[in-house]
Amino acid sequence: MRAERTGKAASDRDRKKTFQSALRQAEELAEAAEVWVRASSRCRRPIALPLLLWWALLLGLSSLARYESAVWTAAIDLDASPLASDLRTMLDIAADRVPARMHDILHLA
Repeated sequence: MRAERTGKAASDRDRKKTFQSALRQAEELAEAAEVWVRASSRCRRPIALPLLLWWALLLGLSSLARYESAVWTAAIDLDASPLASDLRTMLDIAADRVPARMHDILHLA
């Protein structure tokens, strides 16, 4: 029984590290893509690529919430899931950045 708990705890830690790493990579990719697209474009208008990356991430999470609701509920349980605080942080960041990106794109169109 104890070996099962230790194995589960190690598995949860591994998943959390993987998730945190994926979040960092996604954010770095979005920032790098924005810099690259602006630098490679002759126009100075920002391109919507970072917004599209956020859209893809949020679409994936919303699909998980809709079609795998038990998994999503377990993932956002702050008392039981090692991913919950990271998910909350990421969604807070998205709530801040996505409207700002939309505003920028709409005012430049």
